[in-house]
Amino acid sequence: MLALRLVTFGSPTRVAARAKQVVGLLTLLLVAVTLASCSGDGETGLKADFSSRFEQPNTGPTSCPVIAIHFQDRTTGGPTAWEWTFDDGSTSSEQNPTWETSAIEAEVTLTARRGDAEDSVTSRIFTPEC
Repeated sequence: MLALRLVTFGSPTRVAARAKQVVGLLTLLLVAVTLASCSGDGETGLKADFSSRFEQPNTGPTSCPVIAIHFQDRTTGGPTAWEWTFDDGSTSSEQNPTWETSAIEAEVTLTARRGDAEDSVTSRIFTPEC
């Protein structure tokens, strides 16, 4: 009976090649499912998000002062730890940090964690020009 099935599906070499294709496809499917569960929209329910507001001292029209940017964590899913990474390489583990910069444009990343679950969001911040 087994020999009949091998003949039906082709030579043993062809059957082995087809089996490798099926295993390869199943592996890709498993990787896709794993990546989807780590994207923040999966079963963990953790989704990193934040907002920001600027505070610029009034120092006159000819100077470009340091701007304080206040970040507000808006992560959903009950995070218990936060890691902020700012464009200048500095970091903060506060939930709602303040960062000072004189840059007109900066990139900020928030990584929120709860146990083994984590999600990150990166945003480009454009500060008011002087």
